[in-house]
Amino acid sequence: MTDATEVRSRQCFSLFCGVSYIEPASWTCVSVALILILAVVPLRILIVEDSYETRELFSVLFTAMGYLVKATASPSEAITIAAEFRPDAIFSAIFLGYESGFDLCSRFRQMPETAQSLIVAVTGLVSPKCNCWVHDAEFDKYLIKPVDIDTLLQTLCHLPGYRGHVLPLSAPLAQS
Repeated sequence: MTDATEVRSRQCFSLFCGVSYIEPASWTCVSVALILILAVVPLRILIVEDSYETRELFSVLFTAMGYLVKATASPSEAITIAAEFRPDAIFSAIFLGYESGFDLCSRFRQMPETAQSLIVAVTGLVSPKCNCWVHDAEFDKYLIKPVDIDTLLQTLCHLPGYRGHVLPLSAPLAQS
């Protein structure tokens, strides 16, 4: 091993051991390390949906994709979960019984743990006014039920840790 290779190996090792200073010569190493981290760390997805069927469908799909998933029908429980879980993406219904998804989205935007999360409104409501409401509440995206699976997965495509549209070979197959 050359001296330069040995130095880079030590710098890569130091990155994983928590050393805060990284020499400029190791930027390639940093890029490789980030790619490795993103390949190992799955997306964290929170689903807030009062429809049991939709909640379960989304949960099964995202879990099969290898993502970490938490789901609830309760807006107050969603806030508690989000504070600990720190989701990368949140899919929320707009009508959640006693609290609207618009209010919930605004609350998520005020939390440091979810302020930068992708927040997607999922609703059966089709209205020209809904686009304005979704924008005002600071949702990032707006999906109309029934949601196409490709469209659902496409909402995640720009997030670090996104694993593509194809279910992994190890994904469970539905029993008929």
